[in-house]
Amino acid sequence: MSGFDRKQTPKTRPMPQKRTALVACLDIGTSKVACMIARLKPCPPSEALRGRSHAVELIGYSQIQSRGVKAGAVVDQAGCEQSVRQAVALAEEMAKVRVESVLLSVSGGRLQGQLIEAASDIRGATVAASDIARITSAGMHHATGEGRTVLHALPVGYSIDGVKGIRDPKGMVARQFGVDMNVVTADATVAKNLMLVVERCHLNVEAMAASPYVAGLSLRPCHRICARGAPHHHGSRPGLERLHCRCRANQDVIWHGADRRVRHARVDVGAVCRR
Repeated sequence: MSGFDRKQTPKTRPMPQKRTALVACLDIGTSKVACMIARLKPCPPSEALRGRSHAVELIGYSQIQSRGVKAGAVVDQAGCEQSVRQAVALAEEMAKVRVESVLLSVSGGRLQGQLIEAASDIRGATVAASDIARITSAGMHHATGEGRTVLHALPVGYSIDGVKGIRDPKGMVARQFGVDMNVVTADATVAKNLMLVVERCHLNVEAMAASPYVAGLSLRPCHRICARGAPHHHGSRPGLERLHCRCRANQDVIWHGADRRVRHARVDVGAVCRR
């Protein structure tokens, strides 16, 4: 499958700030399949939405009953494919456009978050973007267990020579540089099967994201809850994420089924990865 390796799912590419683009999002859930198509338009900076370079104009939406999915995982490939095709076609008809790729949300696969601390000596006199990418990649691979794949690996803090709380380390003088990051993983088989269903519909998966995290980002900044649960209602199975300082501090999912109740306890794991 294109864009999927053993360790991580596809990731979005940076978008030019002055470019208009179309984006399609697909949510394959146990009870419903939803598709949204939006036009991204460049917008001026705003205090309410810091870092937001584009305004979102929703031009197409559909929501139909899901088939072939149980607990966020594909159990009937043909049935799930039919639902995805129908949802995308309805959204395309409303938007009057054709989409070639989608952003795919993942709610199954035993989502799990780990807080990882990775540190290493830098290769130059000052911290460069390549040092951040190298150490983040090392920490991400350290957190990925057998049969798991990485959905997100986002830095939540930096340290220089043991001094924590660094906001932007690029260009600072250091001997050793560290990154505290939250790594969210899912079962690789679940993610691959979801991706396979979408590709059978002649669509490319541009990126994959954890549904609870996406739900948290959709809230306005004043509604985001720091160090408390932000509910994500996915059918009858709400997910739970924790937001901290505009970054994901930790994330896990509590499943509430109609016939059974399974709870996945969250465990924060601190590990030091040196390379």
